[in-house]
Amino acid sequence: MLRMDGFGVLAWLQTRPKLKDIPVVVLTSSPDDADRGKAFKLGAVDYRIEPGKPSDLAALLQELCARWLSHEQPSPTGSERQAPALLT
Repeated sequence: MLRMDGFGVLAWLQTRPKLKDIPVVVLTSSPDDADRGKAFKLGAVDYRIEPGKPSDLAALLQELCARWLSHEQPSPTGSERQAPALLT
């Protein structure tokens, strides 16, 4: 991202009342636990490591769509924000 990093986007979303409840999934190359914790503190609902193979990325995107874009899924809660699995 050119003008703002992902943490900046998360912080900005939290300052916009109409946008702050949008579930944001962080897709990153950083496996750093500090980055993961910061993302959740700033409101991310999920944090995933970008897979190396395109087929793995396609599978990850299908999983994320099923979880976060399904109309049948309940709204995310604080407990979900603390314990999503990392994809390695």
